[in-house]
Amino acid sequence: MWKNLVLGCTAEGQPTPAVYWFKNGQRLGTDKELVKSKTEDDIIHSTLRIARAAYNDSGVYTCRFNNTQGDVSSSGTVIIEGV
Repeated sequence: MWKNLVLGCTAEGQPTPAVYWFKNGQRLGTDKELVKSKTEDDIIHSTLRIARAAYNDSGVYTCRFNNTQGDVSSSGTVIIEGV
């Protein structure tokens, strides 16, 4: 059975930060079907969605926010089994 993989992260900053997603240190594309970001009152919410996640989607995912004040990131390991 196929499942979607959905990861999210949130940051606050002024100016509004840009958001980048990485898998195993490699930057992912910004395809609108893959990454969606929404800004509300200097808070940016970003979601990475991978449809029909498979074993090869396992890895370390990082969400990085960046603006002129600096950058911040958060990472997590995804393990997909039994597909």
